[in-house]
Amino acid sequence: MIPHALVMAIDALWGWTLSAFGQPLLIELLDHRQWKAVEVFDGLILPRLWVSYVVVLSTQLVWVMLVSPRQLQSRSLRQLWWLGCGISLASALTVQVQLNLPGSASILLLAAQLMDVTLLYWLSTALLTPSAKRRGVIPGWG
Repeated sequence: MIPHALVMAIDALWGWTLSAFGQPLLIELLDHRQWKAVEVFDGLILPRLWVSYVVVLSTQLVWVMLVSPRQLQSRSLRQLWWLGCGISLASALTVQVQLNLPGSASILLLAAQLMDVTLLYWLSTALLTPSAKRRGVIPGWG
């Protein structure tokens, strides 16, 4: 029960941090005219961020609910974990496809997306996977 609460707390804290600090900074980096920057953020970036978030959450749920409870060999579990990680990374990287953003805004957006993958996929799957299956399957967990 504690890992579930911890994952929800981390997700909520990360979402609050992005809303409170990341979004205003990104809007400032997008354009000096705030109305135009807000228009770009709300019209182009935010829908893509939501799709990426849903993909990462879906891969996390597939791992936790369908894959990790099954009795599979360690090699198969590792391959499925990396498949989910690859899907999450691909969705994070496609957020910036065909967006003409200034360099600093692009880097900030990419950093936020990579932190999403780290916090929402890697850490949450590690915390919600039984420790016996976590060893040797999820990188960084023994």
